[in-house]
Amino acid sequence: MGGCVSGKSGHHERLDTVEASVTQIKGKTGDKDLDVAQHCASELKSVMNLIVSAGAKDKPSLHRIEVLSELVLGNLEARIDGALFGRSDVDTVLEAIVSIARDLDAVRATRATIILDEKVNKCREQMVAGEEAKARGQLGQLKQVMDGIKEPAVVMPGATLALDIISQVHAKVPGSTKITDILLKATIDLAKKILVFQIAWARDPARATAVKGLAARVDEVAGKLVLVMGAAWDPPMLPQVERLVREAARRCCTEALTGAEREIANKKCGKAFELLVALKPHWPELKDDSSIVLQVVGAFSKLQTLACQDFIAVSKAGQATVAGQIREFATKFDALRVEFEGLPPAAGGPLKDCLVLGEATATVEKQLTFLVAEIANPTSDAKLLQLSLSGIVQAFEALVPIWDLVAGQEEALMVRFSEICISVEAWVDGLAAASSTADVGSLLTFAEEYDGRRTKLSPPEPASGKLQPRIALQAADKHTTLVEAELAKADGLNPIKLLDAFKAAAAALPRESSGDALRARLTSAMATTTERMLKSFREAITAGQVRKEEALLRFARDFDEAFAAAGLGLRAGGELGASLAERMARAKDGDAEAKLQALEVALVANDLPAALVALQGLQPSWPRIAEMAALKERAVVALGSLPALFEKAGEAAASPEKVDSLLEIAGDLDAALAPLEGAFAVPPLKPQVLWIAARIHLDALDAALENVYTAETAVVKRELSALAKLVKDASGDETEILERLANMGEPLARHLLHRALADAGGLEEVLGIAALVDGATGGSMRQQAEQLRPLVERVVESRTELAKPSGMDPRVVIRSLKALAPLWASACSSEEFQRSLSEPFRRALSEIFRQLSAKLTEACGKALDSGVEVPKKTQALLALADEAQHAQDALKEVAADLEVVDFPSSVARSVADKALGAVEAELGKESGLDPAKVLKGVELAAPMWAASTKADDSLEARLQAIFERLRSRMGQSMLDAKESDNQKKQTMLLEFAAKFDTACAPMTAIGSDLKIFLEGKLSGTTKE
Repeated sequence: MGGCVSGKSGHHERLDTVEASVTQIKGKTGDKDLDVAQHCASELKSVMNLIVSAGAKDKPSLHRIEVLSELVLGNLEARIDGALFGRSDVDTVLEAIVSIARDLDAVRATRATIILDEKVNKCREQMVAGEEAKARGQLGQLKQVMDGIKEPAVVMPGATLALDIISQVHAKVPGSTKITDILLKATIDLAKKILVFQIAWARDPARATAVKGLAARVDEVAGKLVLVMGAAWDPPMLPQVERLVREAARRCCTEALTGAEREIANKKCGKAFELLVALKPHWPELKDDSSIVLQVVGAFSKLQTLACQDFIAVSKAGQATVAGQIREFATKFDALRVEFEGLPPAAGGPLKDCLVLGEATATVEKQLTFLVAEIANPTSDAKLLQLSLSGIVQAFEALVPIWDLVAGQEEALMVRFSEICISVEAWVDGLAAASSTADVGSLLTFAEEYDGRRTKLSPPEPASGKLQPRIALQAADKHTTLVEAELAKADGLNPIKLLDAFKAAAAALPRESSGDALRARLTSAMATTTERMLKSFREAITAGQVRKEEALLRFARDFDEAFAAAGLGLRAGGELGASLAERMARAKDGDAEAKLQALEVALVANDLPAALVALQGLQPSWPRIAEMAALKERAVVALGSLPALFEKAGEAAASPEKVDSLLEIAGDLDAALAPLEGAFAVPPLKPQVLWIAARIHLDALDAALENVYTAETAVVKRELSALAKLVKDASGDETEILERLANMGEPLARHLLHRALADAGGLEEVLGIAALVDGATGGSMRQQAEQLRPLVERVVESRTELAKPSGMDPRVVIRSLKALAPLWASACSSEEFQRSLSEPFRRALSEIFRQLSAKLTEACGKALDSGVEVPKKTQALLALADEAQHAQDALKEVAADLEVVDFPSSVARSVADKALGAVEAELGKESGLDPAKVLKGVELAAPMWAASTKADDSLEARLQAIFERLRSRMGQSMLDAKESDNQKKQTMLLEFAAKFDTACAPMTAIGSDLKIFLEGKLSGTTKE
């Protein structure tokens, strides 16, 4: 008992100490006295363990532990606030608080760690929400900045500011996906804007560097944003910017190098140097581009050569001042070249080195070493070989400006140079032997370039003379072999390929005796070519293939000129023969007689088309025929017979088609005869048949317009076109044609107006025809047609709407009809309209009235068949009919003799007819009559009755028959009801009769007394 009391007392003391400590930490924030709180939690946990191990019987102490743990937990919760999350060591403090909470979990039923986790999460959410709210303001600022980036000048400052804002906002709310998504989209938009305005920075290296930095920053910022969104930033911006900068640098380089090459060609070192200086800022972007490097090396090489040549020239002339200026230029030149990082060393060393003799010798040594290396490493790659040849030429070119200084200075150097030249020539000779005809040309060009430089590098003299003749001999042999191969083809010979091969062989053939064997082969090939081309030429003459003749003659002239220009002393027919062109000319002369004979035969046979072909074939031969007396006499006789023959043919023409064909032949013959003069001259033939053609076309037009409403517009247009052309060709003597056209004016106008009113395309077609007539007659038909356009368009609008197979809107037609009345009244001010042009309008309007009436009637039938809202639909159609009637009446007032219809009566009659038909069908049933359907039919017909009977007087008789049949059926039914004492049926019959009589009331001409009749049957007073 005593030990137990002592234990409790010990618990109380420890709990008292805890309670005092809890009082000490009350109101403390952050990490202040957290160690005290930790001690309190540990003590509570320890005491709790002792009490539990003793059987948990100390209820007062357990209660105190519960209270004290709640106080400690409350203190910990109070520490978790916005101020704590604003500290840099927030995670450390939170970890300490959670550690204390774990001890509290051991003495509590509800876990302290869970409560604190919830508090931490809530605080974090509040912090994020607050930070997002603060970020909203900066997002507005970001939008303003982005919207302001509209000009190239503001790209850099605007983009920098935008990135600053994006970084700041993200730093405030790094975990907000909502804000991050907005920032990421802004970053994407910013990247696009920077790329769009590339014109502001791509060509400026300084700005381009700044933009690269900006792009790298965009990639960095975007990389952080996409991590939050779980996405990827692809493609990154920096590589895109680098590509654009490289492309712009390449364009600037091309412009600078092109200008430098031009200035070097004009021997202007200073300007060429300035262009290379302008290229320097772009070099960092281009130094890894092998093609650009080669071009830059070439430009520096050429400029250095030019400067060396100028220096040697002024030095020899004793112009010390100018020489000094060139030395200063060399210093700047060499400094500039060094700044082009990555360029291979200059072939001749720095420019300054080339200005002195010793350095010139070194240059020679370097070039000779290069030459030995080039020919020691042969290549089969065409591009590499071309580079090698170019390099060799450049090496020899590098020697030219300094050779006068080094030649004869060192005997060993000269011997070595001569040996290397022999090796180079042997190497090229071997390449030529193995090359194709396509490749040998480049070797021949190399040989010419080589010889041009080798002749300047003397002494020593070339050991074997010039290289070009030796390579030319091989080139000529290859091209001659190609000529022989082409000529060996049985068919499919390619003249262009053959001629090119001949030209190439002739151009390459050496003038020396070394080319005699080739000259003999070419002579043989020329003879073969001459015979084949002459054979083709004769065949072309026989077939009348004028274009082929001309092509072969061109080939012959080029063929002859190729050898004349080459100075070979060869002729296409051999050493003593005529040229190919001359022999073709003689063959052409022999053909002239055959074609003249063909003309004579055609004229005897009255075959004008054949005569035309013969005349056209004779065109190139007339000068030759004029020189040959016998042929000239025959030609004069043949040509003199043409007028009489043509007059006879004109009289025989009986149709527009035949006379047009004759006119066409006459025009072609006149064209063929026009160049002939003197004894060969023939009067124009076309005027002889012009008036015959006019008469036939006028008759055809008159026949076509016999009925203006059935005439084919295409035929009318065709005849008018022909007559317009004839008027033009009549050349001032067209009065007769115009008079007859004037006599057809009224029927023509009526037909054209009828066509214009037919459909939507009619008016434009008619305006075109009217313009054609005006052009021929000088009249104003098109103007008159234009004046009627408003009328025509309204009529066509109505017709177009009525022609629709479905969806026709009668309101469109009625609206057009309403618009026509004032237009018609205005048109009637024209006497011509009243006299001849109003008739087509009347016909068209009458047709429109009939079609509109039919459409409204058709619509009535559909409304009745639908069975849905029938009264409403029929009343609407009747309203449209009334509106159409008013429009028609307005037109009738201004257009006399207009055929009209009664729209309301037509619609009413349609409704009444359909309604009575339904009643008649119902009454026709032997049994099962439905009184409601009968009543419905009468009710539908009644409002239409007055108007419908005006259109169809048979309706009265039909209604009377319905009355009689209904009285009979209903009377019998009433008798049956009376006999069976069926009072309900009696009542129903009387109610129906009353409704029927009411419905029939508007039909005043007949009326109905069915109810009285049935009452009489019921009372027995009615007997029938």
